[in-house]
Amino acid sequence: QNKMQRKFFEQELMRGNDYLEYTKEILWRGRVLSAQKGNFIGSIPPYGYDKTKDEIGPTLKENELSWVVTTIGNMYYYDYKTFLQIALYLDSIGVKPARGEKWNKSSIKSILKNPHYAGYVRFGYMREETVFENGKLKKICVKADKEDVVYVPGRQPVLIPPDVFAGIQERINNNPRAKIDAPLRNPLAGILYCAKCGKMMVQHPYKKARQRIECRTKHYCDTKSTFL
Repeated sequence: QNKMQRKFFEQELMRGNDYLEYTKEILWRGRVLSAQKGNFIGSIPPYGYDKTKDEIGPTLKENELSWVVTTIGNMYYYDYKTFLQIALYLDSIGVKPARGEKWNKSSIKSILKNPHYAGYVRFGYMREETVFENGKLKKICVKADKEDVVYVPGRQPVLIPPDVFAGIQERINNNPRAKIDAPLRNPLAGILYCAKCGKMMVQHPYKKARQRIECRTKHYCDTKSTFL
């Protein structure tokens, strides 16, 4: 209840917060410098790699699933297979993804767009921001500015050759699927999920019949469709 003691206490809190922010900045600079040397700074290694450490710093080494990444790249680039076709093939031979039990289109696409498989290191691609929404502070991840991203040759083994990786990126970018300006037609978008597989239910439009809602993971989910 003493005003002077309270003032000193608030000053100490502010000084401690400033020191914490300064320490975070120093640690971040060290991580950036390490990434610029080609080290892998992430905590979770990409699929097909294990994290290891040598005299230079942390890096990646191949594990027993590295052939899966090479197979995905070859099937998409040389065999012109779609994301779904590759996912169905991997499920059919019993290969498990990093998360979950079944492969899907997004998991295949994330591997094909990861530059670590082409021998590069990308660090600082996503950054965390604190925003104020509905009276509460919320942390979100956004893409960092291009000049703030570390993108250099890494020291890990190459699973997808750089020329093949470049061709894959060109094909993906020239085949966009998202219709950003399209109006929202499904009133249950983002609300209705499948009770069996947990995936989002989508609308199946018909020109001469009633609209239906269905689960698109038909290759391993037997959920029936129903009228919207």
